[in-house]
Order: sequence, then C-alpha cells, then structure tokens
Amino acid sequence: CRANGFLCLKFTSPSSGGVPDRIVITPHGTVFVEVKRPGGTLEPRQVAIHTKMRRHGAVIFTVDSEHQINQLMVQLKTPDIPINNSFIPTTEHKDTHIS
Repeated sequence: CRANGFLCLKFTSPSSGGVPDRIVITPHGTVFVEVKRPGGTLEPRQVAIHTKMRRHGAVIFTVDSEHQINQLMVQLKTPDIPINNSFIPTTEHKDTHIS
C-alpha cells in the first residue's frame, strides 16, 4: 500500500464494531478496505455497518488474497477510472469484492 504512494491506516472504532479494517487515502480518493482470510465472508454486523457507511458515500472494498490486494492497488493507481462502489461488484452481501 505505502509502496504505491498511498497513506494506509488501520481503522478501529471502539464504539462501533464491524467497521472496515483499513482506510486507504490516494491522490484520487479515499476508500475503506475490509481484509478477510482466503474465502472469508463478512459478518452480519459488518454488512450492516458497510451498508450504513455506503449510504453516506463511503467506498468499501473487500479482499481475501494477496492477488486481490495487488489488483486493488493497480485500480487505485489508475486516475482515469473513478473510485466508486461499482468496481467489480459481488452479489455476496452486496459488498464490493475484488475478484
């Protein structure tokens, strides 16, 4: 993440469980990233919080492999492709999942 010139921060919220793991700030925008173990899925409280955050304009990606992380870094470095919740959508929990 930092090797790509992004500011990457661990995100925790003591009063609200289920928030994404990371905040990634790029020259093109700020996104949240949920990192799961390979094949992992979102917990119900994560789905609820991600949905609420999206209603307020947050962009959230879920990744579960190093390959997906690398794909996301390439996507975030590409200035002509807007950063939004429509990037490689998934039907699982309607979360943005990098395939």
